[in-house]
Amino acid sequence: MLKSNYNQNAYLDAKILGYKYIWIQNSGRPTDNRKTGFINVELKIKWDVLDFYKKPIYSDTIKSKSGEFVSFIKSANSDYEKDAMKDAMETGLYTLLNSTKFKSVMKMEKVSIADTLKFLEIKDSKTYVSSIEQAVQSSVTIKSAKGHGSGFFISENGYIVTNYHVIADTAKLEIILNDGSKFKPKLVRFNKESDLALLKIEKNNIIPFKLPDTESAAMGREIYVIGTPSATDLSQTLTKGIISSIRKQGNGSKIIQTDASISGGNSRRNTDACSCWSTIPLIGIST
Repeated sequence: MLKSNYNQNAYLDAKILGYKYIWIQNSGRPTDNRKTGFINVELKIKWDVLDFYKKPIYSDTIKSKSGEFVSFIKSANSDYEKDAMKDAMETGLYTLLNSTKFKSVMKMEKVSIADTLKFLEIKDSKTYVSSIEQAVQSSVTIKSAKGHGSGFFISENGYIVTNYHVIADTAKLEIILNDGSKFKPKLVRFNKESDLALLKIEKNNIIPFKLPDTESAAMGREIYVIGTPSATDLSQTLTKGIISSIRKQGNGSKIIQTDASISGGNSRRNTDACSCWSTIPLIGIST
Protein backbone atom coordinates (compact mmCIF):
# COMPACT_ATOMS: atom_id res chain seq x y z
CA MET A 1 0.00 0.00 0.00
CA LEU A 2 1.72 3.16 -1.20
CA LYS A 3 -0.92 5.79 -0.42
CA SER A 4 -4.62 5.93 0.33
CA ASN A 5 -5.44 6.72 -3.32
CA TYR A 6 -6.49 3.51 -5.07
CA ASN A 7 -4.59 4.64 -8.21
CA GLN A 8 -1.33 4.26 -6.29
CA ASN A 9 -1.85 0.64 -5.28
CA ALA A 10 -1.10 -2.58 -7.15
CA TYR A 11 -0.67 -6.28 -6.46
CA LEU A 12 1.82 -8.69 -8.01
CA ASP A 13 1.17 -12.43 -8.40
CA ALA A 14 3.73 -15.02 -9.55
CA LYS A 15 3.14 -18.56 -10.82
CA ILE A 16 5.99 -20.95 -11.62
CA LEU A 17 5.27 -22.62 -14.98
CA GLY A 18 8.56 -24.47 -15.40
CA TYR A 19 11.44 -25.57 -13.21
CA LYS A 20 14.88 -27.04 -13.92
CA TYR A 21 17.33 -28.16 -11.23
CA ILE A 22 20.96 -28.53 -12.25
CA TRP A 23 23.63 -30.11 -10.01
CA ILE A 24 27.20 -30.42 -11.21
CA GLN A 25 29.48 -32.63 -9.11
CA ASN A 26 33.10 -31.68 -8.64
CA SER A 27 35.66 -34.09 -10.07
CA GLY A 28 37.27 -34.78 -6.68
CA ARG A 29 39.17 -37.72 -5.30
CA PRO A 30 37.36 -41.10 -5.24
CA THR A 31 37.66 -41.14 -1.44
CA ASP A 32 35.81 -37.79 -1.12
CA ASN A 33 32.39 -38.78 0.24
CA ARG A 34 31.11 -35.23 0.59
CA LYS A 35 30.10 -35.07 -3.10
CA THR A 36 30.62 -31.34 -3.38
CA GLY A 37 29.30 -29.53 -6.42
CA PHE A 38 27.37 -26.54 -7.77
CA ILE A 39 23.63 -25.88 -8.05
CA ASN A 40 21.78 -23.86 -10.68
CA VAL A 41 18.03 -23.35 -10.87
CA GLU A 42 16.19 -22.22 -14.00
CA LEU A 43 12.61 -20.95 -13.71
CA LYS A 44 9.80 -19.94 -16.03
CA ILE A 45 7.46 -17.59 -14.13
CA LYS A 46 4.20 -15.92 -15.16
CA TRP A 47 3.93 -12.53 -13.45
CA ASP A 48 0.51 -10.86 -13.13
CA VAL A 49 0.08 -7.21 -12.16
CA LEU A 50 -3.34 -6.46 -10.61
CA ASP A 51 -4.96 -3.19 -9.67
CA PHE A 52 -6.27 -2.36 -6.18
CA TYR A 53 -9.48 -4.24 -6.92
CA LYS A 54 -7.57 -7.33 -8.17
CA LYS A 55 -8.38 -6.73 -11.84
CA PRO A 56 -5.56 -7.77 -14.25
CA ILE A 57 -3.50 -4.91 -15.64
CA TYR A 58 -0.56 -6.64 -17.27
CA SER A 59 0.99 -10.12 -17.56
CA ASP A 60 4.46 -11.27 -18.60
CA THR A 61 6.19 -14.66 -18.68
CA ILE A 62 9.93 -14.50 -17.90
CA LYS A 63 12.65 -17.15 -17.86
CA SER A 64 15.33 -16.60 -15.23
CA LYS A 65 18.37 -18.42 -13.90
CA SER A 66 20.09 -18.38 -10.54
CA GLY A 67 23.79 -17.93 -9.94
CA GLU A 68 25.98 -20.88 -8.97
CA PHE A 69 25.61 -22.08 -5.39
CA VAL A 70 28.09 -24.45 -3.75
CA SER A 71 26.45 -27.64 -2.48
CA PHE A 72 27.78 -30.42 -0.30
CA ILE A 73 24.90 -32.76 -1.05
CA LYS A 74 22.83 -33.64 -4.10
CA SER A 75 19.27 -32.99 -2.93
CA ALA A 76 16.36 -31.15 -4.50
CA ASN A 77 15.17 -30.07 -1.04
CA SER A 78 18.39 -28.83 0.48
CA ASP A 79 18.92 -25.31 1.79
CA TYR A 80 21.37 -24.76 -1.08
CA GLU A 81 18.66 -25.50 -3.61
CA LYS A 82 16.22 -23.17 -1.80
CA ASP A 83 18.79 -20.36 -1.92
CA ALA A 84 19.22 -20.93 -5.65
CA MET A 85 15.44 -20.91 -6.12
CA LYS A 86 15.15 -17.57 -4.30
CA ASP A 87 17.98 -16.14 -6.41
CA ALA A 88 16.28 -17.22 -9.65
CA MET A 89 12.95 -15.70 -8.56
CA GLU A 90 14.62 -12.41 -7.62
CA THR A 91 16.38 -12.31 -10.99
CA GLY A 92 13.04 -12.79 -12.73
CA LEU A 93 11.44 -10.07 -10.63
CA TYR A 94 14.22 -7.60 -11.44
CA THR A 95 13.80 -8.39 -15.14
CA LEU A 96 10.07 -7.66 -14.84
CA LEU A 97 10.58 -4.40 -12.93
CA ASN A 98 13.09 -3.16 -15.51
CA SER A 99 10.96 -4.02 -18.54
CA THR A 100 9.64 -1.15 -20.64
CA LYS A 101 6.07 -2.48 -20.58
CA PHE A 102 6.00 -2.81 -16.79
CA LYS A 103 7.32 0.73 -16.33
CA SER A 104 4.68 2.07 -18.71
CA VAL A 105 1.73 0.49 -16.85
CA MET A 106 3.12 1.64 -13.49
CA LYS A 107 3.01 5.30 -14.46
CA MET A 108 0.41 7.29 -12.58
CA GLU A 109 -2.68 8.14 -14.59
CA LYS A 110 -3.59 11.78 -14.91
CA VAL A 111 -6.99 12.10 -13.22
CA SER A 112 -9.09 15.01 -14.40
CA ILE A 113 -10.72 17.03 -11.62
CA ALA A 114 -13.53 18.04 -13.95
CA ASP A 115 -16.81 16.31 -13.17
CA THR A 116 -18.29 15.26 -16.50
CA LEU A 117 -21.22 13.36 -15.01
CA LYS A 118 -24.71 14.62 -15.62
CA PHE A 119 -26.74 15.67 -12.61
CA LEU A 120 -28.69 12.76 -11.19
CA GLU A 121 -31.83 13.52 -9.20
CA ILE A 122 -33.07 10.96 -6.70
CA LYS A 123 -36.49 12.01 -5.50
CA ASP A 124 -37.31 12.22 -1.83
CA SER A 125 -39.32 9.38 -0.40
CA LYS A 126 -42.59 9.86 1.44
CA THR A 127 -41.32 7.72 4.31
CA TYR A 128 -37.89 6.59 5.51
CA VAL A 129 -36.50 3.82 7.68
CA SER A 130 -37.54 4.50 11.27
CA SER A 131 -37.17 1.10 12.96
CA ILE A 132 -34.77 -1.81 13.07
CA GLU A 133 -37.31 -4.02 11.29
CA GLN A 134 -37.53 -1.56 8.39
CA ALA A 135 -33.72 -1.22 8.32
CA VAL A 136 -33.36 -4.99 7.90
CA GLN A 137 -35.89 -5.03 5.06
CA SER A 138 -34.09 -2.15 3.29
CA SER A 139 -30.69 -3.87 3.44
CA VAL A 140 -29.69 -6.19 0.59
CA THR A 141 -27.14 -8.87 -0.24
CA ILE A 142 -25.10 -8.36 -3.41
CA LYS A 143 -23.65 -11.45 -5.08
CA SER A 144 -20.96 -11.53 -7.76
CA ALA A 145 -18.95 -14.28 -9.44
CA LYS A 146 -16.21 -13.98 -6.79
CA GLY A 147 -18.09 -13.41 -3.55
CA HIS A 148 -20.76 -11.30 -1.92
CA GLY A 149 -21.34 -8.11 0.01
CA SER A 150 -24.15 -5.89 1.24
CA GLY A 151 -25.87 -2.65 0.36
CA PHE A 152 -28.93 -0.57 1.26
CA PHE A 153 -31.73 1.31 -0.48
CA ILE A 154 -31.60 5.10 -0.59
CA SER A 155 -34.75 5.64 -2.68
CA GLU A 156 -38.23 4.19 -2.90
CA ASN A 157 -37.69 3.27 -6.58
CA GLY A 158 -34.68 0.96 -6.22
CA TYR A 159 -31.41 2.92 -5.91
CA ILE A 160 -28.84 1.04 -3.80
CA VAL A 161 -25.54 2.22 -2.27
CA THR A 162 -22.67 -0.23 -1.70
CA ASN A 163 -18.87 -0.39 -1.74
CA TYR A 164 -17.22 -0.35 -5.15
CA HIS A 165 -15.03 -3.32 -4.29
CA VAL A 166 -18.19 -5.40 -3.77
CA ILE A 167 -19.15 -4.91 -7.45
CA ALA A 168 -15.68 -4.40 -8.96
CA ASP A 169 -16.17 -7.72 -10.72
CA THR A 170 -19.48 -7.02 -12.47
CA ALA A 171 -19.90 -10.59 -13.75
CA LYS A 172 -23.09 -12.29 -12.56
CA LEU A 173 -24.15 -9.46 -10.22
CA GLU A 174 -27.35 -10.24 -8.34
CA ILE A 175 -29.33 -8.39 -5.67
CA ILE A 176 -31.06 -10.51 -3.03
CA LEU A 177 -33.69 -8.81 -0.87
CA ASN A 178 -34.64 -9.74 2.67
CA ASP A 179 -37.68 -11.67 1.40
CA GLY A 180 -35.47 -13.80 -0.86
CA SER A 181 -36.46 -12.17 -4.16
CA LYS A 182 -33.66 -11.63 -6.67
CA PHE A 183 -32.95 -8.83 -9.15
CA LYS A 184 -30.39 -8.04 -11.84
CA PRO A 185 -28.90 -4.61 -10.96
CA LYS A 186 -27.72 -1.81 -13.21
CA LEU A 187 -24.46 -0.09 -12.29
CA VAL A 188 -25.36 3.60 -12.38
CA ARG A 189 -22.21 5.26 -11.03
CA PHE A 190 -19.11 4.52 -9.00
CA ASN A 191 -16.18 6.25 -7.33
CA LYS A 192 -13.12 4.03 -6.88
CA GLU A 193 -11.25 6.48 -4.68
CA SER A 194 -14.15 6.70 -2.22
CA ASP A 195 -14.92 2.97 -2.70
CA LEU A 196 -18.59 3.69 -3.38
CA ALA A 197 -21.04 2.50 -6.02
CA LEU A 198 -24.65 3.29 -6.93
CA LEU A 199 -26.84 0.48 -8.28
CA LYS A 200 -30.45 0.42 -9.50
CA ILE A 201 -33.05 -2.34 -9.62
CA GLU A 202 -36.57 -2.22 -11.03
CA LYS A 203 -38.63 -2.14 -7.85
CA ASN A 204 -40.89 0.46 -6.28
CA ASN A 205 -42.63 1.18 -2.96
CA ILE A 206 -39.44 0.66 -0.93
CA ILE A 207 -38.91 2.30 2.46
CA PRO A 208 -35.32 3.57 2.05
CA PHE A 209 -32.66 4.90 4.38
CA LYS A 210 -32.44 8.69 4.53
CA LEU A 211 -29.06 10.20 3.77
CA PRO A 212 -28.45 12.93 6.37
CA ASP A 213 -28.22 16.52 5.17
CA THR A 214 -26.04 17.56 8.10
CA GLU A 215 -23.44 15.93 10.33
CA SER A 216 -25.14 14.17 13.20
CA ALA A 217 -22.69 11.42 14.19
CA ALA A 218 -21.23 11.78 17.67
CA MET A 219 -18.93 9.67 19.83
CA GLY A 220 -20.82 7.34 22.14
CA ARG A 221 -23.96 7.30 19.99
CA GLU A 222 -25.60 3.86 19.84
CA ILE A 223 -25.86 2.22 16.42
CA TYR A 224 -26.94 -1.05 14.83
CA VAL A 225 -25.05 -2.74 11.99
CA ILE A 226 -26.80 -4.85 9.35
CA GLY A 227 -24.83 -6.88 6.83
CA THR A 228 -24.07 -10.22 5.20
CA PRO A 229 -20.98 -11.76 6.82
CA SER A 230 -19.27 -15.00 5.81
CA ALA A 231 -22.11 -16.59 3.80
CA THR A 232 -25.21 -15.42 1.93
CA ASP A 233 -27.49 -17.48 4.18
CA LEU A 234 -26.44 -15.12 7.00
CA SER A 235 -27.89 -12.10 5.18
CA GLN A 236 -29.27 -9.18 7.20
CA THR A 237 -27.34 -10.14 10.34
CA LEU A 238 -27.78 -7.53 13.09
CA THR A 239 -25.16 -6.42 15.63
CA LYS A 240 -25.06 -3.50 18.05
CA GLY A 241 -22.40 -1.03 19.16
CA ILE A 242 -21.46 2.60 19.61
CA ILE A 243 -19.53 5.20 17.63
CA SER A 244 -16.03 4.82 19.06
CA SER A 245 -14.40 7.70 17.22
CA ILE A 246 -14.70 10.06 14.28
CA ARG A 247 -11.35 10.29 12.50
CA LYS A 248 -10.33 12.93 9.97
CA GLN A 249 -8.44 11.80 6.88
CA GLY A 250 -5.73 13.59 4.95
CA ASN A 251 -8.08 14.32 2.04
CA GLY A 252 -10.55 16.12 4.29
CA SER A 253 -13.04 13.28 4.62
CA LYS A 254 -14.01 11.59 7.87
CA ILE A 255 -14.26 7.95 8.93
CA ILE A 256 -16.73 6.82 11.57
CA GLN A 257 -15.22 4.11 13.77
CA THR A 258 -17.49 1.71 15.64
CA ASP A 259 -17.02 -1.17 18.07
CA ALA A 260 -20.00 -3.07 16.63
CA SER A 261 -19.10 -6.67 15.84
CA ILE A 262 -18.64 -7.46 12.15
CA SER A 263 -17.92 -11.12 11.51
CA GLY A 264 -15.08 -12.66 9.51
CA GLY A 265 -15.27 -12.62 5.73
CA ASN A 266 -15.32 -8.82 5.51
CA SER A 267 -12.36 -8.54 3.18
CA ARG A 268 -11.80 -8.69 -0.53
CA ARG A 269 -13.86 -11.19 -2.60
CA ASN A 270 -16.11 -12.10 0.30
CA THR A 271 -17.08 -8.70 1.49
CA ASP A 272 -19.47 -7.28 4.04
CA ALA A 273 -20.52 -3.73 3.24
CA CYS A 274 -23.10 -2.94 5.85
CA SER A 275 -25.73 -0.36 6.69
CA CYS A 276 -25.59 1.33 10.07
CA TRP A 277 -28.82 2.55 11.63
CA SER A 278 -29.53 4.48 14.79
CA THR A 279 -32.16 6.76 16.26
CA ILE A 280 -30.47 9.52 14.28
CA PRO A 281 -30.30 9.38 10.45
CA LEU A 282 -26.84 7.83 10.39
CA ILE A 283 -25.84 5.59 7.50
CA GLY A 284 -22.36 4.19 6.91
CA ILE A 285 -20.44 1.71 4.82
CA SER A 286 -18.08 -0.57 6.68
CA THR A 287 -15.53 -3.03 5.33
